Amino acid sequence: MFVMVTDILILVLLSTSSIRACSLFINPRNVFCRTDASELKNKTLVEVFANHLDSTEFMLPYDDSYFNFCSIADGISIRTSLGHNLLGDRIRSSPYKFQFRKDESCHHVCTKKYESSNIQQQKMLQRLMKGIISNYQHYWTIDSLPVRTCYISAQNEEICTFGVPIGCYITKNGETKHLCNFREKRNDTFYVFNHIDFEITYGGSQHRESVALHDEDCGSISVVKVQVRSLNSDKCNYSSEALMFQSTTEYINIPFTYTIKFVKGAQNSWGSRWHYLFKSIPQTDIEGFSVSLSLIIILFLLLVIAIIRFCVSHENLTRDIWYDKNGEIASCWVNTGFNCLK
Repeated sequence: MFVMVTDILILVLLSTSSIRACSLFINPRNVFCRTDASELKNKTLVEVFANHLDSTEFMLPYDDSYFNFCSIADGISIRTSLGHNLLGDRIRSSPYKFQFRKDESCHHVCTKKYESSNIQQQKMLQRLMKGIISNYQHYWTIDSLPVRTCYISAQNEEICTFGVPIGCYITKNGETKHLCNFREKRNDTFYVFNHIDFEITYGGSQHRESVALHDEDCGSISVVKVQVRSLNSDKCNYSSEALMFQSTTEYINIPFTYTIKFVKGAQNSWGSRWHYLFKSIPQTDIEGFSVSLSLIIILFLLLVIAIIRFCVSHENLTRDIWYDKNGEIASCWVNTGFNCLK
């Protein structure tokens, strides 16, 4: 009976430790305030932090500088959580920064030029082509929340996925494997998603230092969505044609721009962050992950219990064995109630 109670206590303690370990993967949310609320010491600048770019077809990750995207030369690496460290994430600051609750209709980040006479620029252009074909994607975070790319499907439903694609490629046969929603599609053509529409939903804050302020002054971020576009314009002109080039192109200018819009949402809590994360994951992936995680935890707990039972049995066996004068086993009785085999 005592051994059974001990096993149950071990299961409870280990389960509690697992729950605490999972909580380390999500950092606590911050409270942001408008710049005119200067009497508070809350954050006013909403920053986009860039992780390395990953591909759905290749295992090698790359930084923004590898594909010659807009970046900060002296970008500072931020402190990462245990989950980020285990996954090998490299999170750095990016040139995308917004003032809380300040909408912008157009913001020019940078322009990348590729000239035929510059060997290094041509090398970068070839890298960009390979990255688009391999479906490399940005992985950005805002206030520790991953940025989701959303689009409207043919069934008029909003579909959101983690990651921001850098572009799409239409093959010589007119086929494409990735997101490439353009009215006019040309074969053997690369489309660069050089414009980002940010939409940040924030909720009312329950922070003790912002109680005296109205809900519109301070809040915490609950949802971050983006929509990617390909615009051959540095003025965010949506009526302009898509920015496209072919594999034989040697000269092109790529302007990178964005818009930002803040939307007031419901008052959110810490639990809404988990809801935000699992909302974008397909149900089949969630079920598969849950089953795999449950099996791993069960196997680990069974292994721990087996080791403990073995140690206890070995101790009792050693204690309950008596030897005669010749050094042979004279009597052996273990707590299990069975005689030892000679």
